[in-house]
Amino acid sequence: MVYLADGSQCSKVTPINELTNTQPTYLQGLSVELETVLGEIKNLQISQEASVKSLQGTYKEHGALMIEQMRGNLNTNIDECGNSS
Repeated sequence: MVYLADGSQCSKVTPINELTNTQPTYLQGLSVELETVLGEIKNLQISQEASVKSLQGTYKEHGALMIEQMRGNLNTNIDECGNSS
């Protein structure tokens, strides 16, 4: 049993030398896992950027089509007004 400075007791205390023996393996595993997650995040970012570019292109195409349709409708209405007077 180990007693702390405030008088409380600790039933299990791990010596520092035991921690240093297991810590590097744990940290290496954690590092590999973090690298894997980072790689996945980068892949998601690339995918999202490609999706945004695609959507921007589609939006521009749709906008151009809408303008062309409005232009056609305006010309038709102008022609009809000119023919009826």
